[in-house]
Amino acid sequence: MNLPQLYYYRMLGRVGSFSKAADKLFITQPALSIAIKNLEKEFGCALIERKRNTIEFTEVGKNVYISISQALQILDDCIEGVKQQNESEANNLHIGIVFSAQDRIWASILREFTALKGFRPQIILTQNTSEKLLEMLKIGEVDVTISGTIGNTSALEQVPCWSIPAALVVNKKHHLAKREYVSLDELKQERIISYLREAPCGNETLALLAGHDLSVQHAYLDEITMCSIISSDPKSIGIMVSSWLVPTYPDVIAIPIKEAPENFHKFWLSYRPNPLKNTLLSDFIEFVKKFDYETVSRFPL
Repeated sequence: MNLPQLYYYRMLGRVGSFSKAADKLFITQPALSIAIKNLEKEFGCALIERKRNTIEFTEVGKNVYISISQALQILDDCIEGVKQQNESEANNLHIGIVFSAQDRIWASILREFTALKGFRPQIILTQNTSEKLLEMLKIGEVDVTISGTIGNTSALEQVPCWSIPAALVVNKKHHLAKREYVSLDELKQERIISYLREAPCGNETLALLAGHDLSVQHAYLDEITMCSIISSDPKSIGIMVSSWLVPTYPDVIAIPIKEAPENFHKFWLSYRPNPLKNTLLSDFIEFVKKFDYETVSRFPL
């Protein structure tokens, strides 16, 4: 096993086909195929399933891909760090973030961090689900994430940041729309939608609903989808986080839930352990860790 084989395998996983990977690696397709076959021989099992125009990892192959990607990212970070010892500080910061976290607090973090540094870093934002962002972070496609926490995060450092409340979201035509707050026990005859059980907010929602005999369709990943449904169907109501996304729908309203804790859903700062990519990244992580979230007014219900 050698380094080129590992880099070839990572590229193959990223682009999903031999022809595209060979082009990006500036090698021939047969040479790439031989390298992967030799890698499979060393592991003693098939790592990929070859199809007409694409490839798919076997279950073992997917785990190998994640491990190789993590190891190469550590190596790449180390090499990059050594290079930067005699170079000017890097200006790029690639941040993965979920849509619902991009509120007043997030805007304040970016504004105050930029002011502290005295220059404007090149900040590249990638927006996706928590699950996808954490997977991207593990293999080095983003530097740091602001998201929920989900699945196996043993390869990452995670620090709790700020929280947002839960709410009952209803159409403005719904009979509950004028209420100041509601109790879950009042919703037994209602058509309720909420998050998938395996979504970052899924366990939190299940814990909130425990002991209440409610009919809930656990089928959605985000507030955007649920608000769209409620906007078009006045009879549907949703239990979800009261993020800044909810008030962007003029036909819906968020009502506080009596039984829901104020800190219903927490956002987490996640990053790979040392060695960190550059000084800018380590400074950003320390800044977010120490940020005073209570000084920023939260998005109101």
